[in-house]
Amino acid sequence: MKQNPVGLVQRFKSEIKIITAALSTKNVTLGDIEIIPGEEKKRLLLDFNNTATDFPGDKTTYDFFEEQASAVPHKIALIGSIPGTSVRMEETGEPVQITYKELNERSYQLACRIIKEKKVQTDTIVGIIAERTVEMVVGLLGILKAGGAYMPIDPDYPENRITFMLEDSNAPILITQTDQFDTVKARRGRVMVSLSNLLVRQSRQTGKKELENTAGADSPAYVIYTSGSTGRPKGVMVEHKNVVRLVMNTNYIDWREGDKLLLTGAITFDITTFEIWGSLLNRSELVLVDRNTDAFQSCPFVWPGSGIAYFCLSNNFSFNLTAYLTAF
Repeated sequence: MKQNPVGLVQRFKSEIKIITAALSTKNVTLGDIEIIPGEEKKRLLLDFNNTATDFPGDKTTYDFFEEQASAVPHKIALIGSIPGTSVRMEETGEPVQITYKELNERSYQLACRIIKEKKVQTDTIVGIIAERTVEMVVGLLGILKAGGAYMPIDPDYPENRITFMLEDSNAPILITQTDQFDTVKARRGRVMVSLSNLLVRQSRQTGKKELENTAGADSPAYVIYTSGSTGRPKGVMVEHKNVVRLVMNTNYIDWREGDKLLLTGAITFDITTFEIWGSLLNRSELVLVDRNTDAFQSCPFVWPGSGIAYFCLSNNFSFNLTAYLTAF
């Protein structure tokens, strides 16, 4: 609510009068003093807090993604490389661009595979260790389509933390990239699935057959572990309806079809829930920055004219970015 200087002065005078009157009256408690006028009190307590909004809480995250894939099949969903940075590319050497239709089909292939071969069932927790690439998003979506809940694991985590997370969550399956198979020693007793071969294959028609899982809005979508800085790490389970509520029919951001969002966070951080699913459930384009790219190399891609509409920053990175930009 904006007020001009004259209005502010009048308000201060009014409040001083109220306080003066209260001080001159005997046996007055603080609870008896009403400083805020009735209309403003209503605005602060009722109008400003009237934030209720309808949201489609009866479907899963992947249900809504499939609706977008059906509505805009040929629009770009993922961009897996950015010119001038050392990100992963396809065999052609060209930047990876995946349409909604292609992402839907590839994640469907993964879901079919882990349901048929690995016996994933509804609510099964599936660990995933992957770099920030197109493969990673295929993996997350494939796990959800199979009815499971993904548990993101940072490739740089120490071996004892990876082992703890897999044992504590009782995850029977670990999805990763081929080049990480030998480095993941914690795979003992778990089924390993490779993502890497999925992207180099020709996308096949998957038909209209529906996946058989009973996941619903109340089913877990992912499990994320706390840092453990104050003790033992704890797994936090987030349901599909929580994800949908965060990113759909929002009143804090105006999602527009075709906007680009730059993904720079690790999937072990909760902000990526907003970044990944906010983009894919609102027909936007998710641009993935490789983990080996210096964060400041991303700066040119968020300047005007870059096409990047959204970019999430941590406080520390925001301060560093400000210092970086003001140095020129």
